[in-house]
Amino acid sequence: MAEISPFCALYYSPEKVKDISLVVTPPYDVISPEERLKFYIRHPLNVIRLILPNSPLEARETLKQWLSQGVFEREHHEAIYPYRQVFSYEGRKLKRWGFICLLKLDTIIREHEHTFEEVVRERLELLEHTGIQTGEVFSLYSDPKGEIEALLSKVEALEPRFSFKDEEGVEHTLWAVYDQEEISKIKGKLSDQELFLADGHHRLKTARLLRERRLASGKNRGLEDYILAYLTGMEYEGLVILPVHRLLKGLDGTRLEALRKNLMENFSCQETSKEAIPTILMEGKGMVFWEKDRNPLMIRPKRDLPYPFGRIDPWVIDELVLKGLQGEVSYVKEMDEALKALEDGVAQAVFLLRAVNPREVAEVAKRGLLMPKKSTYFYPKVPTGLVFFQVFELDGDNP
Repeated sequence: MAEISPFCALYYSPEKVKDISLVVTPPYDVISPEERLKFYIRHPLNVIRLILPNSPLEARETLKQWLSQGVFEREHHEAIYPYRQVFSYEGRKLKRWGFICLLKLDTIIREHEHTFEEVVRERLELLEHTGIQTGEVFSLYSDPKGEIEALLSKVEALEPRFSFKDEEGVEHTLWAVYDQEEISKIKGKLSDQELFLADGHHRLKTARLLRERRLASGKNRGLEDYILAYLTGMEYEGLVILPVHRLLKGLDGTRLEALRKNLMENFSCQETSKEAIPTILMEGKGMVFWEKDRNPLMIRPKRDLPYPFGRIDPWVIDELVLKGLQGEVSYVKEMDEALKALEDGVAQAVFLLRAVNPREVAEVAKRGLLMPKKSTYFYPKVPTGLVFFQVFELDGDNP
């Protein structure tokens, strides 16, 4: 069911870019305005100019210029790209193997989060102007015995395409594999699997819409049937999901009182301390609600909630507390950042949540259900700019 394909990727020319770390970025949807400016300044060939341009037309002209100047090279033979990330998390050194390839859009890909039409429209307009997929959808397969991981890790004896360390200390190494026999082994392991989408719901919907439009206009050449994808195993130790905490502000006295009443009626609430919060969350004892100038509370729903959502904190809080609250909600993945916002008065209150695990993501997706937005933060992210998939060429093919 999972149909993958090698392809002839575009990639930054080593002659034009000596240090790949200067031109890659995180995925577009986690880049703040301040970070966007930083990446623009960092290097004149930074991929930020293609993924978050001032306009789609500007991105198109930039891409045409870079292609004519040889900024990108194209593979001469079809390949897949084994990709290793090494990083530290909670005092442990972890390694995550995955690979980049093309994924056929007809593959069964179980989704778990809502998309927003405005974002899809923006990404579709950009894709129609450039014809290039710059970032991967992040998908999960099952590999309980580590068989695919063993196939991928064989490349460690080979020279990588590139290797670099990012600002968070994550080590990234990418190889290209052209051997069709090795690629076929991986294909075989995935052929009877359905995949689960971790990140990239908007990219997936955008790619499907592009295919529909180009089919309708008679321009589909076959490559529109595929999407650039990063695949990794849901059982791998290096697959980390961080919690996404909720910050509240803009609540007047009446709404704050209604919030407190809701919590007391629907949750068991127990006063705790700042020092105890990490243990509460890591050991899964409950969530934490902390209102400025009050003591933090460990909270748990009083009643049983529908499976599988009862253990998924973002759903519990968004559905039982935040829905209809009429306050401003923002999201952060770092607990320290949430607590600083509370201390500085940027937030009136915070909900500190437990992380969702990969099996819970899969269970929601299998049932055709969707989580609230900002339910998961898969870490580390796959940088944008490792390789590119040119769906169609620009010359004579105006959007």
